[in-house]
Amino acid sequence: MKHAALYFKWRYQNGDSLLEVMLALGLIGIAALSLVGLQLAALRIQQASLRYAQAVQLVDAAAEALRAGYPVDRVQSEWQERATTLLPDAGIQIVNQGENVQLITLHWQEAKREPNDKSTATNCPTSNASGQTQCVSIAVAQ
Repeated sequence: MKHAALYFKWRYQNGDSLLEVMLALGLIGIAALSLVGLQLAALRIQQASLRYAQAVQLVDAAAEALRAGYPVDRVQSEWQERATTLLPDAGIQIVNQGENVQLITLHWQEAKREPNDKSTATNCPTSNASGQTQCVSIAVAQ
């Protein structure tokens, strides 16, 4: 009788440990998928900040060219070419704001974000491309 009770106890303990192993593997799988999602989100944020840094450098270089006395048409055409090589669907606009003051705006397309994302660029020129328009503007006075 005592021998049968030990067998019965051993048999159910093995079933419990199998269930525990399956639960542990399930939790590890969920954690691994969450880590992959976090890595993808971090990669998207890194790429967006890299594009923003490149845009700021382009606008600053265009402002320096205008301050150095380059003609507006030449600066716009050259920096448009540079912007299209670095940023997706990029465009640059140089608008005269008054006597010796120009406003340089560089815009580009970011991938579509989640619908609950509140960071929208309201003053950027719109584009027909799918995605969200981002822009950087700087005023230059000579």
